[in-house]
Amino acid sequence: MSLMKKETRFWVRRITFVILIVMVGFAIYLTLEQGKEKELQVGEQAPEIQLESLTGEQVKLSDLRGKYVLLNFWATWCDPCEAEMPDLERVSQQYKDEDVVVVGVNIAESKVTVASFARQHELTFPLWLDSKRIAMDDYHVGNLPASFFISPEGEIQRKYEGAMTEAQMQMWIHDMMAEDQKE
Repeated sequence: MSLMKKETRFWVRRITFVILIVMVGFAIYLTLEQGKEKELQVGEQAPEIQLESLTGEQVKLSDLRGKYVLLNFWATWCDPCEAEMPDLERVSQQYKDEDVVVVGVNIAESKVTVASFARQHELTFPLWLDSKRIAMDDYHVGNLPASFFISPEGEIQRKYEGAMTEAQMQMWIHDMMAEDQKE
């Protein structure tokens, strides 16, 4: 009888141990899955963001409905971002009369730092401050720079991670406008 009890205890412990391992594995799996953020897809509505502009105004992406928007996430310390700024400025100027708005969303830097950078690079397009990285999280931005081309209806038409050239920006803006004219 004593042998039977030892054998039963042995198997109960082993089964309990296996069940615990499975439960811990499942908990880890769920945690990892929840940590994965759903990446924004072309064709989806662009998430609404409300930020402070460099001029101190509260601005929202929805304020730009009816316009084509090139939303560019950047930082002053990011060399590819800095290299891209002259092209963003030229595109901003080139399309300002065609309902195209370039918006630079700065990630987690002070207003003083961004204002100094804007003066130094003679930037005239709107600069918004994402001091708490909320917009960055909403758009699932990993690397900088990152750009989103948004239709007048607020739909993401194209997204790009990395520095773009003026020619790329122009091509994608033209593609976006051409798509709208087909519909």
